[in-house]
Amino acid sequence: MKKTKRIVALLLAAVLAVGCLGFAAYAADGADLPTVVFDAQTKEFRFENCGPNGTDLFRDFKNAMPGDNLVQHIRVKVENAGLDTVKIMLRSGESNADYATLLGMKVQSDGSWVRDDSIEHPATLTAVIPQLSGETITVTDWFKDKIKGVLNLKDQTIDPYLYSGTLAEGVYLGAYSESSQQDITVTLAIPKSAGNELQGLTATVDWIFTAEVIPYNPPTPDIPDEPTPSLDTVNHYAYIIGRKDGLVHPEAPITRAEVATIFFRMLTDESREQLWSQSNPYADVAPNMWCNAAVSTMTVGGIVQGYPDGSFRPRANITRAEFAAMAVRFFDVEYDGPDLFSDTTGHWASDLINKAASAGIILGFKDGTFRPDQDITRAEAIAIFNRVLGRAPDKDHLLPDMITWPDNMDTDAWYYANMQEATNSHDYDRVKAADGTEYEVWTKILPVRDWAAFETEWATAGSAKNPGDVYSSQP
Repeated sequence: MKKTKRIVALLLAAVLAVGCLGFAAYAADGADLPTVVFDAQTKEFRFENCGPNGTDLFRDFKNAMPGDNLVQHIRVKVENAGLDTVKIMLRSGESNADYATLLGMKVQSDGSWVRDDSIEHPATLTAVIPQLSGETITVTDWFKDKIKGVLNLKDQTIDPYLYSGTLAEGVYLGAYSESSQQDITVTLAIPKSAGNELQGLTATVDWIFTAEVIPYNPPTPDIPDEPTPSLDTVNHYAYIIGRKDGLVHPEAPITRAEVATIFFRMLTDESREQLWSQSNPYADVAPNMWCNAAVSTMTVGGIVQGYPDGSFRPRANITRAEFAAMAVRFFDVEYDGPDLFSDTTGHWASDLINKAASAGIILGFKDGTFRPDQDITRAEAIAIFNRVLGRAPDKDHLLPDMITWPDNMDTDAWYYANMQEATNSHDYDRVKAADGTEYEVWTKILPVRDWAAFETEWATAGSAKNPGDVYSSQP
């Protein structure tokens, strides 16, 4: 069943006419902190400590200069949510041509908006949510790129959760249940590169708060709500690509979000249509997060699960046990025998690990262990992906015009053929060897699928055409 978003109500937050952009200072004791309140029963927002008529949420939102990173502290409060999950977003709304410049856009003579390539980076919003999770996050170069210069962090560890987006995309302000609140730091960044474009700018900005209400669905393991996901075992698309450094990193770890995304990519179109969702109950998977559709869809399909604290931890490295648990859920496997590895007895995933091993999906180590809590490497994960997909690459039956990687040139490495399988789209024939095993003989290299465009197309097809500012994820 395709998931759609049902519009409940529409709220346009404070409309502010400004010269350039800025944020106010934080009240020392928090008593006068501008507060956005969403009542989950009435589906309405209200504003407290925001001046006359609730229009002064961003009290000094003016007189910013290119290169400024200006801060506003606000409080977000949700009331009467019960066991439902409410996700709050903040974005800017369309206004005048000067506002388009802030977005890195320009208005054409017919009134349409197009990207303005002369503006290197549009203004961005970043939100830090200190109480969203106690998990420590490493800010890698990849994540730093997403921040667009708001913070000068590189390979440092920070405790708060941090989200970023352009003014039009919006920024995630957290997930809430029952009656709860969080104090949030919002930063507006205006790049120095926008200096000439912003000179003399007078922009009108409409600030819009969005609440997504996700109804609580108690687990019913014996009565699945959705069909079991089906994988595409026919088309051999490449499902990973190398990183910016031109390497494929077989020995590096892989994250929970990356694994969910690969499984999402490998679904049949029919299964993806049935399970499609862009809503999930996890506090740390924002509606505008790059992996949101994949995590949401695979959650509906019962393949991925979160943690008892309500998080998914998308940036965390996935363990061998977590990966085995995801992989075996695609299969109807029964196993009632003893534990197949010496170190899995009493482990939370022991039953799933035994099932995966009995089905030939996973392998242990020579010493008889599985090492369930060890981070799985990209090469180990890809070998399992290939087995789950029924792929059987053979290093002696690939093609000379395939994509190759400087760190995967050793044809004697145990993972060589598996890495090539995962990074090259190809046609193939299946051949049975004398011992009865089957392997692939590649016949043609195909273009690598543009997964970003593909997933954008699915997101557009699976979303409501006119989502409002308060909506439900019920089908």
